Amino acid sequence: MMNQHQTALVSLLLGSFPTFQSGDAAAALAAYEIVLNEADERDLQPGIVLLINGQHPSHDGRFAPTSSQLAGAIRVARD
Repeated sequence: MMNQHQTALVSLLLGSFPTFQSGDAAAALAAYEIVLNEADERDLQPGIVLLINGQHPSHDGRFAPTSSQLAGAIRVARD
């Protein structure tokens, strides 16, 4: 289960991509949850900000990021 901070960050992230559409939103959120629970809490916000600001090279920017793109952004922010 995502904590309050993680939930707020995911809401901010998905709210930044109004075209977010998923055939199974619950599955998409569950995948995000796995990524967030594996990452260090301190790296979450910087990684999400990279995606929102369009600064992550593998993210298209027209669509909400996949869970693997989220994980990649968190790793980039950490390193």
